[in-house]
Amino acid sequence: MQTQGFKSHQVDLQNSITCGIGGSESGDGNANEPKANIQCNVCGAEMFSLRMYRTHVSLQHPHLLAFTCPVCGKGMQTKSSLTLHMASHGTRKFVCHVCDFKFKLKHHLRDHLLNRHSLFYCLGCSGSFPAGYEADQHVLHCMALKRRKLR
Repeated sequence: MQTQGFKSHQVDLQNSITCGIGGSESGDGNANEPKANIQCNVCGAEMFSLRMYRTHVSLQHPHLLAFTCPVCGKGMQTKSSLTLHMASHGTRKFVCHVCDFKFKLKHHLRDHLLNRHSLFYCLGCSGSFPAGYEADQHVLHCMALKRRKLR
């Protein structure tokens, strides 16, 4: 298994990104014309951003990355990325108490509560509060309680 990854990207003096796996991105070009500015040297596919390129390599060339998901075959650069990704294949155990929508990852529930219900989800105590002053006061209180427990 090769351990090449995205750490090999370097920026040269002409504002161009080159990749050890084999892609390049140029900073010049007409802003009015959508133009692919990264090309995969493995298969020739063209992408518009480094993020798209990383996703492409992860899905199309996972053998180039150090870790591969045994469930779906997606490639990961780090072991922690693979661990986090593996949770996406699990059960939805985090439930919204407002609408009963279920999530596989805790931070997805936190984002949902804030964006859909304007509620702040406290990772410290798993409580939820109206976003704003009340949530800010709770965070201060919750952090103070944690500090006391650590003493």
